[in-house]
Amino acid sequence: MMQGYSILQSFRTSLDSFSSYFPFRQIAETALLKCASKLLEKPEKDFDDEISALLLLIESDILNKTDRAIIGSILPTVTDSQLLSLLKGQNPKTMTKNIVDSLMKVLRPLQPLMLIFEGDGDIDVSSWSLIRELMRRAPDECPRLML
Repeated sequence: MMQGYSILQSFRTSLDSFSSYFPFRQIAETALLKCASKLLEKPEKDFDDEISALLLLIESDILNKTDRAIIGSILPTVTDSQLLSLLKGQNPKTMTKNIVDSLMKVLRPLQPLMLIFEGDGDIDVSSWSLIRELMRRAPDECPRLML
């Protein structure tokens, strides 16, 4: 393990390969908790779950309601169907860019950071697009991010 790095790791179940962004679910959940803990200076155990962490990040103006909907496309527990419906019909490239915009807000404070994707390489197309966009933007926006 590299010293000083925060490590966010994906977790996969047998059903995950049927849904978009599955490798990012555990990563987004853990990132929300760690980001809230770091920026709000509270231990992770003080947060009930990723929802309470996200709501506190919104209250603190670190994230906004649009970020909630966008992150909800990866982590459905943090949003509701009404907010998710606002994202329907978006161009996939625009959606990828928007997801990376929102993720950068919670990943940047966790640097140096390593993202580890588990699995046998069976990653959905949407997730590959997201990984490519993160890799493209990381040197400028999150230079101590390792994928």
